[in-house]
Amino acid sequence: MNQEKKTLFLSQPYLILMVGTPGAGKTFFAKQFSATFNAPFVNINKIRHDMFDHPDFSRDQEEKLEQFSHYLVEEIMRTKKTIIVEGKLDARIDRQEFVKLAEKNGYKTLIVWAQTVEAVAKNRAIKNLTKDKDFVLSEDDYQKIVGKFTSPNAKENPVVISGKHTFATQAKTVLKRIADLRYANSKITRSSSRTHLIR
Repeated sequence: MNQEKKTLFLSQPYLILMVGTPGAGKTFFAKQFSATFNAPFVNINKIRHDMFDHPDFSRDQEEKLEQFSHYLVEEIMRTKKTIIVEGKLDARIDRQEFVKLAEKNGYKTLIVWAQTVEAVAKNRAIKNLTKDKDFVLSEDDYQKIVGKFTSPNAKENPVVISGKHTFATQAKTVLKRIADLRYANSKITRSSSRTHLIR
């Protein structure tokens, strides 16, 4: 029997950016979130390995990947559905490009930072420990990616989830942040409306 999927009905859709080192649990959360809430999931890491037989993270490859992923995400934004994106978000400058894309298309951005113990993350990333893994990194590629990673700062205001927790716990944390942001925005809107009436 088919179960009806839940959908996030938001007045303003979100672009959820998954951030964290390889093996931290980003893909696990993103796939579960996508399946649970019928939200499109753009896995840029998988696209990289599908586009290039031997990804070398060169500037040329990264530019092609960036152009394609931005085009794909912007096309999906026409549906006004909340979208979850993983990959090519290690550097703050790359995340900012997606934030600009979101603003241009009437989306809010939420950065979800998946964290776990470094030794556990590395082991997950370079060994095929799960049946549904899309690809396995070499130790060299793992080190390249970790070396480029810049932690989200206070301005990016990330919501942190643990890669050791269950999806239910992770989703509760993320949905609470979305609810808190909606409440804060509604208070600001009501306050500005009252100010306008007083004038």
